[in-house]
Amino acid sequence: MRARGFVPAALIALTACSGAHAQSSASPAPSASPAPLASCEVRELVLDGAQLVVQANLDATPASIVVVNAPNADARAAAYADAVKFFGTPRPDTRTQMRQYKWGLARLTDMCGRPIIASPSPSPSPR
Repeated sequence: MRARGFVPAALIALTACSGAHAQSSASPAPSASPAPLASCEVRELVLDGAQLVVQANLDATPASIVVVNAPNADARAAAYADAVKFFGTPRPDTRTQMRQYKWGLARLTDMCGRPIIASPSPSPSPR
């Protein structure tokens, strides 16, 4: 008999949890100004209808501002300009360090531990 009483209680608890999660995952109301960046933070946000990713340096200054998705070129430019106004002009930290990762191999990273990916050198164009 106790098992029957437990099943409805478990279903109610699961329903309550899923409802709370659905409410917490909703996008927050836009604010006038985003909070300052923290050291080595990577923040995804929406400004002027465009999705942005802002990465911070070790000293909490902006390292990069990337507009991931925007409805048009005007929205892209406005979102980037607002991000620069809120966080400052991006200046990547050029200091690097070698960090070990799996199997004892070393990887070149920035001071926050993000891997530095070397871009391939341009190849000569065929004539």
